Amino acid sequence: MRFAVLGPVRAGNDEENNWSDISGVKARTVLAVLLLEANTVVSADRLIEALWGKKPPGSALASLHNHVMRLRRALGEQGDRRVRSAPRGFLIQVEPGELDLEVFTGLTDAGRQAAAEGRWEEASNRLAAALALWEGPAVSDVQGLDEHPRIRALAEARTQAMEWWLDAELWSGRHAEVIDELRSLTALHPLREGFHSQLMLALYRADRRAEALQVFEDLRSALDDSLGVEPSTSIQQLHRRMLNADPALLPETAVSTEGEAGATAVVGTGAGTGSAV
Repeated sequence: MRFAVLGPVRAGNDEENNWSDISGVKARTVLAVLLLEANTVVSADRLIEALWGKKPPGSALASLHNHVMRLRRALGEQGDRRVRSAPRGFLIQVEPGELDLEVFTGLTDAGRQAAAEGRWEEASNRLAAALALWEGPAVSDVQGLDEHPRIRALAEARTQAMEWWLDAELWSGRHAEVIDELRSLTALHPLREGFHSQLMLALYRADRRAEALQVFEDLRSALDDSLGVEPSTSIQQLHRRMLNADPALLPETAVSTEGEAGATAVVGTGAGTGSAV
C-alpha cells in the first residue's frame, strides 16, 4: 500500500495506482492522526480529542471504535492488518517506503549528506525530489489538527528543505534561476534570515548589487519593527563583504571549489544551515 500526509491525507493500493475512498470526515481524521505517528500507538484519548476537541460527547469512545471500523473497511482487505487495536489505543502499520513523509525524510537526509560532501548537483536533485512530494500543507483536507505538534514540525521541515535546496542551487551556480523563488519566499517569511541571505547572494552574483544591499536594509527594518533586534552577525558580515566587493562572493569562486566541502567560507543562515559563498 501507499499512504500520504504531505497534502491531502490518502491511502491506496500501490499496485493499482489508485487511492481508497475515505469519505467520512472522522475516519479521515483518524487516519491522519495515526499516519502522523505511524507504527506508534496513539491513545484513544488523543484520537478522541482530535475528533471532538476538549469536550467530547459521552459516547466518544464507542463512536471512535465505529470510525476505526469504517477506516478499516475503506482500506480494503488489508484494513484489519494495517489498523490495529492496542492497549488503550490504536496504531497503523506502515512498511518502509509506503508513507510519503518517510520518503521525504530519507531524501532530505540524503540531500544533506551529499551537500556535506560537496556533491551539490546530487544534493539539489535529492532535495528537489523531496520537495516535489508535497501537494499542499500537511493533511490539508483534515480540519482541527492545526495545533498538532507534528503539523508544525512538518511545516518547518518543508521550509528547511527548501532552504537547503536553494543552498545547493547557489553552490551549483544557478543564482539567476532562483531569484524569483527567493523573492516569493522572503515575502512569505519576512523575518527568516536564511532566505534573505540567499536572495542577497543570488542578486549580487547576478550583478544586481544595489538590489542585494536593499534586501539587507529591508530585513533590518522588518526585524526592528517586529522584534526590536538587529540582523544576525552572519548576515551583517555578508552585507559588509558585499560593500567591500569581496571577490570570494562571485560565482566563479564558489563553483570552482565544488567538491571541497567547507573549503570556502560560509555565511550562516540563522536556521542551522549555511549559504554558499
